[in-house]
Amino acid sequence: MGRQTLTAGFCLLLLTSTAFCAERPDRVFLMIGQSNMAGRAALEATDELPIEGVMLLDDKGQWIPATNPLNRFASDRKVIAMQRIGPADGFARQLHQYLPRQSIGLVHNARGGSSINEWVPGKPLYDHTLERIRAAGIRRFHGVIWHQ
Repeated sequence: MGRQTLTAGFCLLLLTSTAFCAERPDRVFLMIGQSNMAGRAALEATDELPIEGVMLLDDKGQWIPATNPLNRFASDRKVIAMQRIGPADGFARQLHQYLPRQSIGLVHNARGGSSINEWVPGKPLYDHTLERIRAAGIRRFHGVIWHQ
């Protein structure tokens, strides 16, 4: 095996790894809580456009462009018609302005009407959120935002 073959193989491996990493956000935030975090404010037409520089973890564990309602993939959410716009939208937009060269990832998993006592180990809201995080291979968060 010649030097050119090794170099070509290494470059291919590097390109593949870089492409895979580019699909993951630079900073990931967990957005959990009750109805306000799930989003109850009315959506306007522009709210359904992708949020620049922001990705959302979908129900298949894939990162997609973030659009409202952000809580639509939550593992234990209420009916989809109740999911609207919440504080994660403004948070993500502001963070992108502050860090324009970094992509922001949101793991949105809120449940309206839930008690904070339901967000503890051994309870479905906590356990399902962890299952979702693990399935997506997320090992680090840059922050957790809880909103009642």
